[in-house]
Amino acid sequence: MRCRVGGWQLNAKVERQFRTMKHWRRRAVLPLGRRALQRRLDAYRHWYNDLRPHAALDILTPADAMAKRLPPEPRTFRRRDDLVPVVTVRRRCVRGDPYLFVPEIERQTKRRDAA
Repeated sequence: MRCRVGGWQLNAKVERQFRTMKHWRRRAVLPLGRRALQRRLDAYRHWYNDLRPHAALDILTPADAMAKRLPPEPRTFRRRDDLVPVVTVRRRCVRGDPYLFVPEIERQTKRRDAA
């Protein structure tokens, strides 16, 4: 999203980014070395821009939204269908940081009589 420099929209976006960063930093134990800190910040940037789905962007990541990718097609199931959805949700940590995680959602279908 773009906005005018000095406008309130830009300030709101920057303040939200600072809030997210402070929340992550407060919960994480920061390493002492400069290189280690830079690695942690790079991991945070990678998570924030490339892996974190965002509700305001139709569950796209900011990188996907900038590249104008489309959200995945929804799959509908009806009560009288022969197929039943089976959804598995897992949490994958990014670069070993337990506070930077990505949800992995796997969707499978089973026949109603096998469920």
